[in-house]
Amino acid sequence: MISNISLASPHSLYINGNSFSKLTLSLLPNPEQINLNASSSSSSSSSTSPIQWLRPDQIIPQEWSDNVRTQWAVFRDPKPNDVLQGALGDCWFITALSVLAEEPEYLMRVLISKQYNSEGIYCVRLCKDGEWTQVLVDDRLPCTSNKKLAYSQAHRKQLWVPLIEKALAKLNGSYEAIIAGRCCEGLATVTGSPCETLILGRSNNPDDKNVDYDRLWSKLLNARSQRFLMCAMCCNNLINKEEYEKFGLLNIHAYSLQDLKQSKDGKHRLVKLRNPWGGTFRWTGDWSDDSHLWSENPDLHVELLNHKRNKRDGVFWMPFTSFVKYFECVDICKLRNNWYEVRDSANFYPSPKMMQAYYLTISRATELDITLHRKISKNLRIQRSDVSLCVTVINMEEKPNGNYRIYSIPIVSRRGQHKLVSTDGFLQPGTYVILPFLFNQINKYLDNTEFTIALHSSHVIDIQRVKFPLRIEREFLIKLCIFHGEPVRTSKNLDNDDNQSDGVTIYELKKYWDGLILLVENRHPSKYVHFHFRCTLSQNTLISRKDSQRELFDIIPPNYRQIIVTISRKSPSSSYSIGHDFQYILSSQNFIKYGEGVKQKHWPKIDESQLSDDIHLPQCIFSVKHN
Repeated sequence: MISNISLASPHSLYINGNSFSKLTLSLLPNPEQINLNASSSSSSSSSTSPIQWLRPDQIIPQEWSDNVRTQWAVFRDPKPNDVLQGALGDCWFITALSVLAEEPEYLMRVLISKQYNSEGIYCVRLCKDGEWTQVLVDDRLPCTSNKKLAYSQAHRKQLWVPLIEKALAKLNGSYEAIIAGRCCEGLATVTGSPCETLILGRSNNPDDKNVDYDRLWSKLLNARSQRFLMCAMCCNNLINKEEYEKFGLLNIHAYSLQDLKQSKDGKHRLVKLRNPWGGTFRWTGDWSDDSHLWSENPDLHVELLNHKRNKRDGVFWMPFTSFVKYFECVDICKLRNNWYEVRDSANFYPSPKMMQAYYLTISRATELDITLHRKISKNLRIQRSDVSLCVTVINMEEKPNGNYRIYSIPIVSRRGQHKLVSTDGFLQPGTYVILPFLFNQINKYLDNTEFTIALHSSHVIDIQRVKFPLRIEREFLIKLCIFHGEPVRTSKNLDNDDNQSDGVTIYELKKYWDGLILLVENRHPSKYVHFHFRCTLSQNTLISRKDSQRELFDIIPPNYRQIIVTISRKSPSSSYSIGHDFQYILSSQNFIKYGEGVKQKHWPKIDESQLSDDIHLPQCIFSVKHN
């Protein structure tokens, strides 16, 4: 049994029982070991490039309002608008710090050393790759030639922002290593809480259905009512950079979402955002600070704008419809003090031909959030990967003869190519199985297959490790296609002109996959399905059948089913398209001739020894044996 931790209980935070006076700088790496180089930044110029390390008493405050006679402090009643991003392109993390300041209790848990000290040693607590880690840093910070902080900072001579940023850089090997990222990663790093990504519009795939504004607004209002933290990514691949600049927005940039407001007559829905750069980098369209719409709606002006004094704080209001148009997604961090937490770290493949899984026991009806983190080596944090993650909760029947079958999938995440994926759901009392997947569809060598799984629940739960054969991945994908895929009726059966049922069902799964899975099921009692598939017109995609030239031939025996192919987005930050077609015939022959007359059952060949090929082996419809 892996123990639950109540998030309502106080955390035991200390630095190995030692006082600051017992900790010397020899415990820390030289500051030069935390690489200053950060060539790809969001707002850098020669005047803000870091060239030296300085301690606080040597640093000149950025703002004139930060009186030089004011003493430096770790915290000085921190506020979201105190936080400023510097020359480093880590808006994903700085935005997370900004919204974290809305909840001081959680912020105080991050920086264990809460008082300014002459030794200049501070302990920071971060959740890296799903595991809580204490990091020691000193207060020598990257500065410019004019002795100002080069990277992040906070108004009123507070140190908490640059100290936490330095701790993250140390964990990842350099400042350069923390350039670029997802807001949900930043939120998870500073809170350890589950995060949900709410997709707003058609920023990457124009084939998506029309936007449901009411549903999105309701989801955001619900999150706000529960005091969840929210960050938004400004990005839409269908809109050019010039249009973003016209309206004062920064493309591919993170903003904190601070508030939502709907007018009393319901005509206007507004979103309050903040750019971590501060300054005048703000929205200039409808409902911007100087918009005529405020004078036309005096009640809203009094309520939302009258108190605003600083036009250089990066804060602005914008219409909800424009927000959905120009922003890709909202990352929602679910802070819940009265929930329980369970974490476990393991290896996706604990022994040959076996995968790690968990029995999950629920004694009371429970809300559950699950986050799967893949462990990443230093300096590889933002490296795009051809592998992807998925986590699911299944109901699986195990019979006395060793057979098993998945008969429901109550919770499943979207497949993701990032460091973490998450999902949630509501489970009734019973025993379930949690399956964490690492999809490696091109069979790439991986030097690290470790993961951490984090479960947050409204009631106490119990999880226990268990191993299953790797082929359960095939069973899961097949059942995912059947439960959530779309059955495709086709007239391309060349032997079936009247289009009557021939026992063949073809499923296309797009939901949860960010691409396509094609499953063929042959329930004909005696004939083989000869299936021909092509996807030569696809762009920015990976195909799971190697050496295929994107053209496949397969034989599916009677009463068998087979996953013909999985197609996935290659780059998660770019749009993709899938153009494919197929045809099949029913035949009494159990082979095809391909190439120089060689008899084959599959082309390209399916290599049973390769994990990436295992999912394509034909599976008997009626049973699966559990070794």
